[in-house]
Amino acid sequence: MSAAGSRRFEHTVAQLREERAAAEAEARATQVYTDKGFTVLEQRPESWNPTCIPLHYLVTPDGAEADDKAVTNPADWAVLLYEDTALCDMETGEIVDEDSVDWDNTEDQPDAEPAEGLRHAKTVTETTVFVPEYYCVDYRAAGMVPNDWFLRRAGMVETDSGAPVDLDDEAREAARQQAEAEQAEAEKRERRKVLALNRLGDAAVTVRRDFVQKLLARKTPPKGAGVFVADCLARDSFLLTTHNALDTTAALLGVDNGQAVAKLMADLPANGDGRAQVITLALVLGALETRTPKDAWRNNAGGWAHHIGSGEYLRWLADNDYPLAPVEEVVTKAKDADKVYEQYLADAVKE
Repeated sequence: MSAAGSRRFEHTVAQLREERAAAEAEARATQVYTDKGFTVLEQRPESWNPTCIPLHYLVTPDGAEADDKAVTNPADWAVLLYEDTALCDMETGEIVDEDSVDWDNTEDQPDAEPAEGLRHAKTVTETTVFVPEYYCVDYRAAGMVPNDWFLRRAGMVETDSGAPVDLDDEAREAARQQAEAEQAEAEKRERRKVLALNRLGDAAVTVRRDFVQKLLARKTPPKGAGVFVADCLARDSFLLTTHNALDTTAALLGVDNGQAVAKLMADLPANGDGRAQVITLALVLGALETRTPKDAWRNNAGGWAHHIGSGEYLRWLADNDYPLAPVEEVVTKAKDADKVYEQYLADAVKE
């Protein structure tokens, strides 16, 4: 409602749709763990809580560090789910190990043969997954023992043996643990930022392509299109060979495939120069749109001297009255990714 009547309305609607889809996916993942008997946590437990101990602070009775295999009885465990990304098989949806893909030989090479024992990059796609962090709510019933460090920090005993603690060793261990915790939290924050901005990027793609489709429905190109097209093709001779560029162009023109694009040209009358120029613009914009995925904000250098980048593409659209989303302004270097993420978090709190 706050965006109604403003230039950011379409972007806001698309963003809310992406967030709703993400919330529904998280609810489904939560239900899976609930049905198995786990307690699902809504937020991270307080540190050094002996009734909710992180898995990595537990050891087995023989002193080995506990791992996911120790999580056997769901009644003894709680989970905190965090959103992440993974690769999945395009057909089955099964999660795929990234190392099983021959990226070197097959990425952006649809007809290439992968190395023996590896799979083609075109057979996988990125998907959202919810990864569990396990917390033991009854370590005795689970057959686990908190490690010495947790016992001391929780004030349960001085050490497992009751021996005096070397203060220098304690200080070093505290510093190491603190550094590890801060590093882990920084990595998790970065993952959350990437996921959030990618979601904003997905929403922006929807709005942007709708704008470009309307732009390409014209009988004549917009002002400045000829100069832009000539500059792009003169500087980047490989632009139109970008992988999947013709498929994107077809979608932007509202036809099925590249052959249909060629038919659009073949069907033009002798006086169809204006529409022919629009189709030429579509070929360029289709290639640039292909180069501007949801995570284009992660590479906002703009472009090399002989390579037209996403930044130039988005600035041209903005010059033609397209309202850039904040995540797209990261691509054009008008905004900083961290600040956009902080504003995203602040807006989420307001809602």
